[in-house]
Amino acid sequence: MRVRVAVLPGARGAAALPRLLRARARGMLAALGLGEAELSVVLAGDDEMRRLNRRAFGRRSPTDVIAFPQASAAGLRGPPAVGQPLVLGDIVVNVDRARAFACDPGGWARGNLGGRALAWSAGREATLLLAHGLLHLLGGEDASEAGRRRMRRGEAELLAPFLSRRRRSRGEPRAPSPRCRRSLRARARR
Repeated sequence: MRVRVAVLPGARGAAALPRLLRARARGMLAALGLGEAELSVVLAGDDEMRRLNRRAFGRRSPTDVIAFPQASAAGLRGPPAVGQPLVLGDIVVNVDRARAFACDPGGWARGNLGGRALAWSAGREATLLLAHGLLHLLGGEDASEAGRRRMRRGEAELLAPFLSRRRRSRGEPRAPSPRCRRSLRARARR
């Protein structure tokens, strides 16, 4: 399995994420039975995501994650040619959004983990965005309510091995950060 992670200029605070996301992408691919697949992950900031979102979808705002599937991965219609890896595509993760969403006490973790409040780091949020992008590469859609429910279930299944409080991947920052703790305390006082 081949997972490449690239960091674009403007992806501030992404230094610890390449190693973390490479390991987690490999774990997710193995869990999906796609051990021979090839995947590219790109870490970008808000400015680059705004440009990509405008070019790909005609939207003028940045987004959290964009997936660009390769033809061979669209719905996994058939096996690749003999001796060729299955090229899934590219997932572009917005590290600025990952840091911001990590401080959101009403975010994904609370809504999808039975209301439990977790210490949710930017690394975990980037892992969630990776899982979301991977599901899109595999044909998942979240335009409809039923599609969103399927995507949330898939995200929860892919994230389960990485959510243990005791197990922390090397390079993942401790969560929440001091900045995030200040933000959460300020929200609690309101």
